[in-house]
Amino acid sequence: MVITYTDGVVEVTNPGGEEWGVEGLLKAATAWDPQCVQGAEDLVRQIFHAMDDFSGGCQTDDATVAALRVV
Repeated sequence: MVITYTDGVVEVTNPGGEEWGVEGLLKAATAWDPQCVQGAEDLVRQIFHAMDDFSGGCQTDDATVAALRVV
């Protein structure tokens, strides 16, 4: 699995001002179970849901995530 992202993904903040960071992205990505989902698009969707949960749905920067799953 290859994941690329823009800085807006890891720089998203929660209401307390903490950044999600690479740690948050890694946590969301490693929670993904490739056996239970259709493909890489589900991983991208899961990452954005985790970002929204962390930020309270308040994204202030553009965010792009692309995933490539090699089988």
